[in-house]
Amino acid sequence: MNIGLFFGSFNPIHSGHLTIAEYFVKNELVSEVWFVVSPQSPFKQDFIEKNESVNRNTDFSKLMLDFEERVSLIKEAIKLNPKLKVCTIEQTLPKPSYTIDTLNELAKKYPSEKFIILMGSDQLKGLEKWKNWDEIASTYKIFVYPRGYEDFAYIKPNTIVFANAPLIDISSTKIRNQWAK
Repeated sequence: MNIGLFFGSFNPIHSGHLTIAEYFVKNELVSEVWFVVSPQSPFKQDFIEKNESVNRNTDFSKLMLDFEERVSLIKEAIKLNPKLKVCTIEQTLPKPSYTIDTLNELAKKYPSEKFIILMGSDQLKGLEKWKNWDEIASTYKIFVYPRGYEDFAYIKPNTIVFANAPLIDISSTKIRNQWAK
């Protein structure tokens, strides 16, 4: 079975996440989508330190909903679609969560499954900063969905496929900023 892995903090999950996941299942690009919930991304604190509009002393973990609360919200959001699942494997792995470590653990735990990464084009821009990114790109198929109007014509790895998924102009960051207001 082809399992689409949708990595993120999902802080909170929103209609954009669900629309993208349902697109990949509905168009039979994957059999299921697993929302891989990250307790701690290695890039979130780095984002705060580089973002001028955010207090540099902010601890990103204080901006996060509790892990179990995020998992509960995902379960509630996907309960009507049996092809969407939640995956909490990163809670048991060392922090911060690195995609390659999660992929290796999932491959051990589910050796008969074929895992495909679902990634926004905004994440693709920073792929070379990921731990063992070249191993990820050469080992796993990556479906990229649009998050803006970037030109990625220069990217040629045969494992990266640009999906004609809908462009969703919503993000968890925008939602959190609205809550703060």
